[in-house]
Amino acid sequence: MVKSDDVKEKFYRTLQSVASDIPRHGIACFIDDFNAKIGYNRKYCPQSMGFHGLGNRSENDELLIDFTLSNDLVIGGNLFQYLDINKYSWTSPDGITRNQINHYLVSHKWRISLTDVR
Repeated sequence: MVKSDDVKEKFYRTLQSVASDIPRHGIACFIDDFNAKIGYNRKYCPQSMGFHGLGNRSENDELLIDFTLSNDLVIGGNLFQYLDINKYSWTSPDGITRNQINHYLVSHKWRISLTDVR
């Protein structure tokens, strides 16, 4: 969150370069700490999100969602209904605030192959 917009955009340009090298018939799979809170509101991009995100969207969400839409990816962690404790991937130093910022992205056509992303 504290990185400049230039650093964030450079990261996504590099990621896009990797995604562009994946053959059309290949399986695109990205697992990373994107530091993006996607949340549970699907109205912005229903084709790439499930119903089971956590929390509210953050500033970094737009870059991640744009990346998923332009590469026909889905966000795996939002597809499955888990207890919130199984969704958290970051806890603040105070031990109270928890967020889902690590994400598993996979090609939309392989979405049905996902059975668990905990």
